[in-house]
Amino acid sequence: MTESLGTLFSGSNQFFKTHINPILIGALVFGIIIGSMQYVLERKMMHSVQNHMGEIEQMEDLVERMEAGDPTAFEEMMNEMGVSEDGTAEVNTAKSAQIAEGFIKGVMPTFAVFFVIMILVSMTSSVYFLLLVIRNAQSAGSVFSEIQGYIFPMIGLWIWMFLRSFVWIPLLGFVIAIFIGPRLALAPVILLRENKGVLESTRQSYTMSRGYWGKITGNLLVMALCVWVVMMIALVAAGAITAFVPVLGMTIMSVLQYVSMAYGTIFTVRLSDTILQNPLKK
Repeated sequence: MTESLGTLFSGSNQFFKTHINPILIGALVFGIIIGSMQYVLERKMMHSVQNHMGEIEQMEDLVERMEAGDPTAFEEMMNEMGVSEDGTAEVNTAKSAQIAEGFIKGVMPTFAVFFVIMILVSMTSSVYFLLLVIRNAQSAGSVFSEIQGYIFPMIGLWIWMFLRSFVWIPLLGFVIAIFIGPRLALAPVILLRENKGVLESTRQSYTMSRGYWGKITGNLLVMALCVWVVMMIALVAAGAITAFVPVLGMTIMSVLQYVSMAYGTIFTVRLSDTILQNPLKK
């Protein structure tokens, strides 16, 4: 008999408490990387805005004047942005294009680097927390030492799962993805625990989850909602810190997101295990 929702939550809570050290270490490592990159990207964007659209303080002053009813403030702002309508449309169009081009050139390299790092960290963190739960590891070091050997198989698995779930969307809509996607949730656990291949893990997940679509979907939705509520409360506090120390606040937010990912992974692995151990008869 599969575990109930309450048992899944209690078991996940217990695992979370007993493995809090490696969970926090992983969340800190990944959170610091992403939080720092977010801060750098934000500063780069602010610097680019100042270089191509004027000082932020000047723009804020114009906004305040507009709110106070100053009839000349709006025209001054349009002139700053190169979109005024004073008979020099060609000049203003060229200026607007120059502002946009300069802003994109100033931000895009940093954004591209951030995007690549974010993807890599997302993949690595997913494998880290999966291995942590599946191996029942108490040491972050032992998990980090294993990650490298599973990154590429997991990337292949995620790509194949995406294709299996969403490749038919242009033809049949989201209905296919809704019914297939949840039944592939067991595949990462099968791949890491049983060392199966990408195709075999996906096929076994689909087979073993027969008759469990409702349980998988319902349990994961309830878990996601609970985690979201807790995260919103925590992020409010982190947002207050961001107002005073931006880089610290962003880092705390990122760490909290990875802590929530860790809990979601724990719950998903337990849900996968209870289904794999209790397949329904054909």
